[in-house]
Amino acid sequence: MQISMMMSLSGIKDKILSAQNIIITTHASPDGDAIGSETALALALKKLGKEVTIINQDQTPSSLNFLESYAELMSPKTAKLFDSAVIIMVDVNDLDKIGSDVKAFVESISEKEILFISHHKTKHVEPGCAYMISDTASSTGEIIYNLIKDELEIAVDIKTAEAIYTAIISDTKSFRYSRTTSSSHRIAAELLELGIDAERIQSEVFGSSSVGQLKTLGCMLQDIKTTKSGKIAYVFIPYDTLKEHDVCAAQTKGFVNHLLTIKGVEVAALFRQDVDNKIKVSLRSKGNYPIEEFATGFGGGGHKFAATFYSSEQKQELINKITTGLEQLVLNNK
Repeated sequence: MQISMMMSLSGIKDKILSAQNIIITTHASPDGDAIGSETALALALKKLGKEVTIINQDQTPSSLNFLESYAELMSPKTAKLFDSAVIIMVDVNDLDKIGSDVKAFVESISEKEILFISHHKTKHVEPGCAYMISDTASSTGEIIYNLIKDELEIAVDIKTAEAIYTAIISDTKSFRYSRTTSSSHRIAAELLELGIDAERIQSEVFGSSSVGQLKTLGCMLQDIKTTKSGKIAYVFIPYDTLKEHDVCAAQTKGFVNHLLTIKGVEVAALFRQDVDNKIKVSLRSKGNYPIEEFATGFGGGGHKFAATFYSSEQKQELINKITTGLEQLVLNNK
C-alpha cells in the first residue's frame, strides 16, 4: 500500500537536491500566487543545475504575462517527456485540480515522486505523495521564498524576487486580507530592499484588465442579489457571458470581492458557470463568519474566510441551497 506523508521544508529540500529532472505545475486556471510561485521556484532550481520544466493546464492570465519572460511555461501537449522526475505541485493539494492534460502527463512518467507545496489545508491526501502544507502562510509564495532562501540557501535575484512579490500581493490583495501576517510584510520588505519595481508589478497584476473583463464585471454587478437579512450577497455569471467577452475563468478572480463592499453584507457568493456546465462557487467573508468548513461540506476548501468548491447541481437548486445555508450560518452565529 502506498503511504502519503507530511514533510517539512527540509524534507522537500532533500528531495529536490537528489533529483535531476524536476517538473513544476499548479492548479488549472492559475492565478498570481500559482504562477509567481512556479516561476520563482524554477529560477532558483535552475541555479542548482536542475533540468526544470513548468507545465500548466491553462494559459497564463494576461495580467501575469510579464512573468513568462522570466521562465518558460509550457503546455503538457508540447512539454518534453521524462522517464523519471520529481514533480512539485505548488498552490494545490489535489491531483484532480491540476487539469486533465497535466494529470495525464504526470501519470505517463513511470518513475516519479510527487510533492505538494501549498498554504491550502486538505483533508484528502493522494497515495504515495508528500505534502508540505503551511496554512498560516498568506500565500504559497511565502513558503517558496523560505524554501529558496533559508533551506536551499540560493541567492534571491531580482526576477525571483519579483515573482515572489507577485505571488504574495495576488493572494493577499496587496496585503488587505486577514491572512496577511507580519511575516508577509517582512518578506515584502526584503524583496523591496533587493530593488524590485513594486509599482510596476502592482500595475501589471491589478491594473491591466481587458475590456472584456470590465464588461463581464459590469454584467455581473447589474445582477447582484441579497438574501432577506441583507447579510449575504450573491451573483451568477453564465458561461455565455465569459464567451461573449472573450474572458477566461482566471480573469474573474477577485470579482467576488466586489460583493463585500456592499454595506451590511457579511458573506459573498459568486456562482460561475464553466464550459462543462459545472459551477464554481467562490465564497468570501469579511472576517466575522468562517466559511471554510461550510465549503468543505460541499467537497471544497480554502481558508477560514475564503473558500471555493465545484458543483454539478442545477443552477437554481444550487443557489437556493448555498444562500439558505449561508443565511443560517450568519444568523445562527450572531
